[in-house]
Amino acid sequence: MANRKVGELIVIACDTRSVHGAAAKKVADEFFAALNDLAGNHAMAVAGVAVTLERLEAVPVKPGEASMNLVGYDDPNSGSSFYWQKWPLATIGERLGPDGPVIRSIGQQWVVSVATQWNDHFRQRFADAEGVEAGEIKDPLMADMNRMRNDVIHHRGIATAKNTGRCEALRWFSAGAEIHVMPVHVVELMDRLGLVNKTSDFDSDSGPWEESEV
Repeated sequence: MANRKVGELIVIACDTRSVHGAAAKKVADEFFAALNDLAGNHAMAVAGVAVTLERLEAVPVKPGEASMNLVGYDDPNSGSSFYWQKWPLATIGERLGPDGPVIRSIGQQWVVSVATQWNDHFRQRFADAEGVEAGEIKDPLMADMNRMRNDVIHHRGIATAKNTGRCEALRWFSAGAEIHVMPVHVVELMDRLGLVNKTSDFDSDSGPWEESEV
């Protein structure tokens, strides 16, 4: 069987007239659900950083004062407390800002998570559903995610010419640039997979719902 793009496979699998049957459609549905969860994880993490930054920036810091932000736990019963991470409070704005290392790390973790789901789980399942070898299942979007993943893992998040520089569809970062994934990048991947919908098309049986911006 000739190599086939999984994007095409998914489209065919979702077509009830397709000869590929329910098995591939089930895999596609679960793959999309996994991507939905990873996109939600990224969004909630980024929003949480923004809320934390707003709260910590309101803490007054005197010039020259070596105040620290500690991540720890207070036991109200025993009165004991401990911490396992610390940052100078004066550096919080730089660390938690939109271009800071924390947001950058969250985006890179999303890249690795998407690639891992594909490599270690769904690619083989698509192959099994189609009755072919995993090597015959190819997708340009997931190939690009893997190229970026390789630079995150092996080049400390710096795009290289041999990996991210070879991206064909998701041409987000040039060689030498930091791989700094923002929500707009997540949206682009989801949109290319047909997973972006109009809010006006939202249908829920759970009753009234409210829209909030983060």
